[in-house]
Amino acid sequence: MFLLTALPDDATSSSKIISWIAMEDKPKGVPSPSKGLLQSEELYEYILETSVYPREPEPLKELRALTACHPRAIMGTAPDAGQMMALLLKLVNAKRTIEVGVFTGYSLLLTALTIPDDGKIVAIDMNRDTYEIGLPIIKKAGVEHKINFVESEALPVLDKLVEDHDNEGSFDYAFVDADKINYLNYHQRLLKLVKVGGLVVYDNTLWGGSVAMPEEHVTEQTRAVRHFTVGLNKSLAADPRIQISHAPLGDVDVETSNHAPFTGEERYLWAVEIRWCFFSLSLSLSLSLLCKSSYQTVGLQRKTNQREHPVEAKGYYRVKSCISISLRQVCTLESQSLSRISGLLLLATRGDCSFPLPFKEDNRPFFPISGAIMGTAPDAGQMMAVLLKLVNAKGTIEVGVFTGYSLLLTALTIPDDGKHDNEGSFDHVFVDADKINYLNYHERLLKLVKVGGLVVYDSTLWTGSVVLPEEHVAERMRADRHCVIELNNSLAADPRIQISQAPLGDGDGDVIPENPKRILVDFQTYQSRVARTIARLIGIAIPTCAFNLVQYILETSVYPREPEPLKELRAVTACHPRAIMGTAPDAGQMMALLLKLVNAKRTIEVGVFTGYSLLLTALTIPDDGKIVAIDMNRDTYEIGLPIIKKAGVEHKINFVESEALPVLDKLLEDHDNERSFDYAFVDADKINYLNYHERLLKLVKVGGLVVYDNTLSAGSVVMPEEHVAEWMRAVRHCIIELNNSLAADPRIQISHAPLGDGITICRRIY
Repeated sequence: MFLLTALPDDATSSSKIISWIAMEDKPKGVPSPSKGLLQSEELYEYILETSVYPREPEPLKELRALTACHPRAIMGTAPDAGQMMALLLKLVNAKRTIEVGVFTGYSLLLTALTIPDDGKIVAIDMNRDTYEIGLPIIKKAGVEHKINFVESEALPVLDKLVEDHDNEGSFDYAFVDADKINYLNYHQRLLKLVKVGGLVVYDNTLWGGSVAMPEEHVTEQTRAVRHFTVGLNKSLAADPRIQISHAPLGDVDVETSNHAPFTGEERYLWAVEIRWCFFSLSLSLSLSLLCKSSYQTVGLQRKTNQREHPVEAKGYYRVKSCISISLRQVCTLESQSLSRISGLLLLATRGDCSFPLPFKEDNRPFFPISGAIMGTAPDAGQMMAVLLKLVNAKGTIEVGVFTGYSLLLTALTIPDDGKHDNEGSFDHVFVDADKINYLNYHERLLKLVKVGGLVVYDSTLWTGSVVLPEEHVAERMRADRHCVIELNNSLAADPRIQISQAPLGDGDGDVIPENPKRILVDFQTYQSRVARTIARLIGIAIPTCAFNLVQYILETSVYPREPEPLKELRAVTACHPRAIMGTAPDAGQMMALLLKLVNAKRTIEVGVFTGYSLLLTALTIPDDGKIVAIDMNRDTYEIGLPIIKKAGVEHKINFVESEALPVLDKLLEDHDNERSFDYAFVDADKINYLNYHERLLKLVKVGGLVVYDNTLSAGSVVMPEEHVAEWMRAVRHCIIELNNSLAADPRIQISHAPLGDGITICRRIY
């Protein structure tokens, strides 16, 4: 999943990149959504059952169940990715959106449910039949009036929107989950349509993990799409117009009974003999912060090749999504500030929009192999809903509708009075259509979406094929792979947008060992050897493939845009005996994007260490912004202090050497501090997380964010206690208690994301 935010036209620096979120699930013996690129089935199931399922709106549950009966059900949005989308939509207060690629409309419905009643979605897909599968549910949900469905190829529709200059910079959000070959074409257009500060989300930007595989290990059918996805990722990473975040949420892989198995260090995410199409959801969101807009939802439906996928005895599909979000920023920023990376770990455990899987066997959700593979994954849908809210979308576009899940989602999310009149008048765009035209769509959508609006692209990993050698990609997938790669590269280099590419639910094909201690954990650190050392200490197995994908994300989307001060501080921190405590750079990207989305000025940081996340925040907030940074150990803070001073941001920091609770209590004594902070980040003593939570909810304003780190506790949350090291048990207990509490807290909307050691993003509702 790519999160893209559009930067000012005069921006000269590279954009920010966030992190990749991996979520996946696979019940025993049945087709199911995958557990994600970087973690285990158990961890994915834990996130779904703890944070996602309890809050999935009934219309989305119904549509997901209906989509599961479709032959291409695997294309549906993953529920965990949907959670993230819902949060982002809220953060940007999305009202006008675009969706390129609709399928049955899970992400569309998610968006529609998230945006205000007067919001509007332009939903584009060539296949109205699939959209009409979800249309009755959309109507029953009372959000059809937010949707303008257009049955057409996406590029002509986007071009028409761009022709009206009033549409330029008028959209808050766009989601693209369509033909990978056109992702870059969509990107160029969407950057014109989405406002500065808006979001564009691209789906399938990991293409099932193939982006990190040698091409010779990628099936022929996957190679073309992998190629396009790799190109897209590189393009997005290099695009100075956007700030990006690449997160492994959603996306889908396929396993069959006749593949050549891999073992040990030689495992890859995909078996060489995989025969079926891989689809992933990558959301690219283009968010604009300013510019008024008129609001409209246009739906465009795409014709899709109906292919039969024979079911073999032990074969199954697994659903994942990869989301790329791009934030288009309106204000002129210094080069350094535009290229900085903020560190935010997105492991949250619940959210107002959760997306349980349609059918269950032995209480395990799954998507049948005959299911609607084109449907928006529910987790990606959640992310879309969040993005729509972030940009207050009213006028939206959806390119690719299918049965209308994402369309319905958008319609449910945006306000009731959405309409589309002019260039720059749309708030949000979602694209899930023909990949060959993604770049064409992009150019048009960028004219239609307002500054600060969002454009979301689906399938920007193309099931991982973007990192596979072309010879290992299936022939039928190579063209789309090429388009997705080109799109990714273009988005990364586009200075008009800020992006985030996130593999939501885009996982690997490794088998979880019988030993419950050997759980695959998402250790997204900048030093894999450190992660491996810790993993060995606590009895966790981490496959090489996971690090290959993390490395791909880092090298493609994160490192090229990491500000020099952060690079320097990361290198210094790596020499520390407790270097693993540092913020992961991909998680930092997500933090930078979130800080921009909420226009943070006053922030709190509980737990500083050497100051990577602190420096990241200081680089991101305005020059008159202030950070209350609390830590008991000034010595570690002073390791990074010279770099902070050299970066010229020390004046923004008020470092307090103390335990955190007394400082927070003192802040609360002054009633003027209540609801005065925009953002808080907590990475400190786990035993006090709930104590911090109660105080921070009083200090952070409504609509503000509180982000908690280490909410997966190295995967121990799903391990039997007897298999957890003694020294970890107390922490594990506190984290489990925190996750359960956050999931049940009605005051917040959450997203639990497997970035780093797990982060939970909490948005205060009241």
